Amino acid sequence: MHRSKILVWALLLTLLAAASIVPLAMSNVPGQVSERINVSSRPTIQIYDTVDPKNLVRHDGYAIIYYWDKTNETTEPIFVSIYDVEEGEMVVSELHVDDSSDVGYVYPVAAWHIAANQLLIVWQDVSAGYGKVYGRFVSLGGTLGSKISIATSQGPGFLSYVRIASGAQKALVVFKDSSQNYRVYGCLVSSDGSVQGPFQISTDGAYYPHVAYDSSSGKFLVVWGVSGFQMKFRWVDEDGNLGPETSLGSANTGFLRPAKLISVGQGKFALAYIGHDNEHLNVTIISAGSGSHTDVVVSTKYTKYLDMAYAFGKIYLVYEGKSGNEYNIYSAVVTTSGAVESSDNPICTASGNQRYPNLDFDGEKLVAVWKDHRNSAYRADVYGATIKTDGQLDREVEVDVNGGQTGKKYVQMIGLEDGYSMVIFKEYDESGNYLGTYGRIIHSPEIPELELLLKDQ
Repeated sequence: MHRSKILVWALLLTLLAAASIVPLAMSNVPGQVSERINVSSRPTIQIYDTVDPKNLVRHDGYAIIYYWDKTNETTEPIFVSIYDVEEGEMVVSELHVDDSSDVGYVYPVAAWHIAANQLLIVWQDVSAGYGKVYGRFVSLGGTLGSKISIATSQGPGFLSYVRIASGAQKALVVFKDSSQNYRVYGCLVSSDGSVQGPFQISTDGAYYPHVAYDSSSGKFLVVWGVSGFQMKFRWVDEDGNLGPETSLGSANTGFLRPAKLISVGQGKFALAYIGHDNEHLNVTIISAGSGSHTDVVVSTKYTKYLDMAYAFGKIYLVYEGKSGNEYNIYSAVVTTSGAVESSDNPICTASGNQRYPNLDFDGEKLVAVWKDHRNSAYRADVYGATIKTDGQLDREVEVDVNGGQTGKKYVQMIGLEDGYSMVIFKEYDESGNYLGTYGRIIHSPEIPELELLLKDQ
């Protein structure tokens, strides 16, 4: 055998041997997808249809899934499951994190608390006339901490739109208090469960708060919409000090809806939002220290849902774009100085509606997934794609496809590390009956040199 062929086959056998130790049933090409993972068979679990928050948290090769079960009108338990990607198994399955007698505990959100080295999950209590927010630490082994009372409304009304982000030492929990003229408040939660706050962040008439943390500046940024045609933001440090309240937008952009807020390093944040008058997609780059901000129009396509991630020193977006009566999936690339490098890059333009895109960085590549109706107008499959650093399509991936025989809803994805991502979705049969909530792991290894060598032999 020719020496080059021997080397190629030796390399191939080495890679196959290495792949055999991975406990996931996958193919040997980029975009490989695991077998289905059974997340839950509970018939009434609730999952968000948004990208902020998502029901997924990543930490050190683990995918953490949380949700609540609206089984009946008297109990709404909250659960956490933890999947170990390396072992290929669910190491914690449907851990009940609130009290067994809890009534009206809903809308959980969670983040990995850096100082505590545990998951901090928080939720709303809507069981009484006064709203409350509780929390609890959860270890990777499934050990529960004591229930933490984080906040109580200051009058009759509810605390809603709860969001969370972890700083280096404390986590900031923000929420809207309807008993106080719809103001946004915040609480800082330490690793020992002690709480600082609540303290007022916004003036009256606030909605849709979002929060993110930038490690280089040591500051959180809180963004919210206000009645009319504006958004506002304010930075908060881990001691509870607040920066000035600063306005974004004007009447020219229409009713503004914050969609996703992320840190992009060097004391900067990226905010993606949509104006309701024309549904155009915009990104604002905000400096936490100075409060300066740069706003750019990313796409003028009719857009409703999007996701955003930071990788390779740039900001990447995937979003819906309406063409005729159908939605397609597009991508864009924006620099941290606010320059649009490319936009409206076609990621999926197959026939039928393609909706609810998700995007994240898996440690090696940018990965997107979405609900795909190319095979059925009424029942969606799940497709995905890896995306190049210039925002162009790398390759498409069939994540969970059966020709539209069953329908998938509430598709979510989060990047993990080492080229792994996790996708979750709820599935329904052709009559609309719930079948279960499932997950899959996507792996995006990069082996183009091997592919080229094999093609040459």
